Amino acid sequence: MHTTCNTNNGKVKAAEKTVISVDPTNRSTFHDTNHNSYGEFQGFGTSLCWWANRVGYSESLSEQATDAFYDKEKGLGMTIGRYNIGGGDDPAHDHIRRSDSKVPGYAVNPTKITTKEEGEKFDQYDLTAGYAWNYDWNADKNQLNVLMKAAKKTGENFLGEAFSNSPPYFMTNSGCSSGGVNSAENLRSDCHVAFAKYLTDVTKHLKEEGYSLSSLEPMNEPSGGWAALNSKQEGCKIEPDSISALLPVVKNTMLTNGLNDMVLAGCDYSSTTDTNAFFSKIDSTSQSMLDRMDIHCYTYNKSSAAYTRQAAQDLGVNLWMSEVDGSYSEGSNAQEMSAALGLSKNMTGQLNYLMPSAWVLWDAIDIHVDANNKYDADSKSAEEYKDLDKNGFWGIAVADHNQEKIVLTKKYYGMGQYSRYIKPGYTLLGSTSLSSKKLYSTAAFDATSGDTVIVVTNLNDEAQNTEIDLSAIDFSTVDTQKYTGSFAQSTMEVIRTSGDLANGENWADVTSETTDSSTTVSTWNPSAGKISTTLKANSITTYVIHCKKVEKAPVIDTPAPSTTPSADIPAVSAKPTTAPSAKAVKNPCKKVKSAKKNITIKKGSSKALTFPVTNTVTSKKTTDKVTVTSSKKKIVTIKKTTNAAKKISVKVKARKKGKAIITVKAGKKRAKTIVKVK
Repeated sequence: MHTTCNTNNGKVKAAEKTVISVDPTNRSTFHDTNHNSYGEFQGFGTSLCWWANRVGYSESLSEQATDAFYDKEKGLGMTIGRYNIGGGDDPAHDHIRRSDSKVPGYAVNPTKITTKEEGEKFDQYDLTAGYAWNYDWNADKNQLNVLMKAAKKTGENFLGEAFSNSPPYFMTNSGCSSGGVNSAENLRSDCHVAFAKYLTDVTKHLKEEGYSLSSLEPMNEPSGGWAALNSKQEGCKIEPDSISALLPVVKNTMLTNGLNDMVLAGCDYSSTTDTNAFFSKIDSTSQSMLDRMDIHCYTYNKSSAAYTRQAAQDLGVNLWMSEVDGSYSEGSNAQEMSAALGLSKNMTGQLNYLMPSAWVLWDAIDIHVDANNKYDADSKSAEEYKDLDKNGFWGIAVADHNQEKIVLTKKYYGMGQYSRYIKPGYTLLGSTSLSSKKLYSTAAFDATSGDTVIVVTNLNDEAQNTEIDLSAIDFSTVDTQKYTGSFAQSTMEVIRTSGDLANGENWADVTSETTDSSTTVSTWNPSAGKISTTLKANSITTYVIHCKKVEKAPVIDTPAPSTTPSADIPAVSAKPTTAPSAKAVKNPCKKVKSAKKNITIKKGSSKALTFPVTNTVTSKKTTDKVTVTSSKKKIVTIKKTTNAAKKISVKVKARKKGKAIITVKAGKKRAKTIVKVK
């Protein structure tokens, strides 16, 4: 595609050239499965709460939405979907006034009990809570319809997380799943076990039904002021002391229910500021139950983000930015680019400050147009929302139920400048953002190929002459059997979103763009590792450097020598040859079991843990990559790992008192065991 540059009515900020640099020494180390100090990004995503609950009844809307969000060719290429396990409110309540946020719960017929015999008449019970209940597995078909479609369209990279906004109403202090009386703490202190049973029962059932769920988060914004009978949604305040009691219960219930291959995440505080204020108040032993920290970024700053990042690193766990959105608006007279630029600026800050392994949007469709729904009665046409991008709004698309159409926005295309090009497996790198010049950037690097991506946002109403310096990129991790291991012979691709929705650029390929004088706008100098470019006014531009693959020497077939001696050549005896080794047969691991639920060892001593495994070929060890990690390396360290036919043996050493979770992963299968040091 050849494009002639019209940067913004001819206005270009000339003379000075702003330099944006990439710093590979400041990089993400979260989710480092290769143990090469380059954390692997897991992808972008969205909460399915609440849009999937609202559109899942319609096959047309569900297909359009999952195409737009999860298809990597046609859409955003998301890889994460956060499924909301509804608590379910008292059937007598009718106070929620949104059309999408009344997510049904699975627990039905809650009945007070006093004996085990009474409880065994139901699907589940808990004597401490004094309740028994049954399950209605058809309660949430709409959201599950979307979850299944999202997973299928993503493929093997899909990561589903089950999360809770509130326990079922009968496990709360207020008797309402929307919050506590006067916004007080609302999880009953005698219902920790009951709540853990509810969450794990639902998760286990859905997994058995074929739904893709790999992590469980039992709470959402637990420091929030969730009030009973509020008109918006379910919510539950849980104080740090209660979280300290809840997490071990949930962890042990997961292990008891056979969910040992799942990640336990927490605690989804609403901001890095709240994480800073409350997370340290959770008991350290309970913190060690977590396999990953999930946090929201409704407010954030560099210092509180640094605390959050360090807290996850100290625990030795992964970090997700698991929810954010807002009615963002940025730029200089940006018109329909305002919301996209606002989202982009925030994405840049959150990705750079936290360096998480995932970035997840809140409710991707927050506005619904439906003349037949009383809560959407004021929304008679999607055309009424054509000015959304100018003013800022929640979500990135609109669902028009009248026309059965998903309406996309410039904000949607703005997110795609990141999600389509920063792929799972890449590593986030530090890069320059200059608030004084209204320029913001985010960079990522593929440690296997050397491919490098940088997304630059220009909030000015003038084009900016810019140099992007990638010369510090370290290629020491690159697979030189397949790639050059340098920028030599690399190529550049340039993609941009700008202007209005109808006539502007939406993921436009501007690689070959030229000025009116036929000068190429963006040039790549591989030997210097630098891009010279002009950033269009009020735009988001993605630069992708593709490193060259190594060309393998062609295999030349040579005729076999004749067994009949030529008259001119004396016969010679053939030397014995060694047959080429057969290609190694793969033996995938089918299952890994925990060594034991809990193991206690003395400080300073060592112990061998045995994790039983089932491999495809049971008489041989797995050929899958085996990794073993300790959640608290200062408490328990890994000394030796042995991969055998029916077991993986792990020798550990106890360093100091406390608890650590030992995780064994063979391919995609994993198991966990808690080790207590006394």
